[in-house]
Amino acid sequence: MCHVRGVSRLVFAGVMAAVALLSGCPLGSTEVVSSRAYSGHENDQDANNFVNAYPSMVGTRLDDCQLCHKVGATLPKTLYNSCSYCHLIPFPDPGNYSPAPASYSETLNQFGLDYLNHGRDVAAFGKIAAIDSDQDGVANDTEIKAGRFPGSGSSWPGQPLAPTITLTLNQVKAMTQHPEFLLLNASCWCPRGSI
Repeated sequence: MCHVRGVSRLVFAGVMAAVALLSGCPLGSTEVVSSRAYSGHENDQDANNFVNAYPSMVGTRLDDCQLCHKVGATLPKTLYNSCSYCHLIPFPDPGNYSPAPASYSETLNQFGLDYLNHGRDVAAFGKIAAIDSDQDGVANDTEIKAGRFPGSGSSWPGQPLAPTITLTLNQVKAMTQHPEFLLLNASCWCPRGSI
């Protein structure tokens, strides 16, 4: 079983174990595996590189595509979150009146570009730790350790985060049942104006 440090309580631990199994983590490995469970991204080596450089970030909002990918805007006034913007490459939106990104590198924020340009491996995160990719006056490493996005100039240490709670599977099962029920992934973040 893969060793995943930094996560004390996992909601739906069975799903997370399946993701680790799907990611090809060999039996007895000490590699840290990203908690991402998005279809098609289970084997994302970049996310695994990040959590191996920063194991305490597994399962946080930084353990996500938007760490390195930016929000995209196309005309007329369509704002895409980081996931949807990348997905315009394989799945173009026929309603777009301005060019969609032609390559995945076009969807990278400055932190993602710095990671790419410094080797795109676990060591690359150490090489760019002291850099201030988003030019907000705070080094990448400091922002990451504070749970802030080093590729976004509007995210820096000291800002309040929305309150969250973590529930075990048994706590979810013990909740009063309703005909409709919604659970949100705590690592999902939608930039202002994207909804």
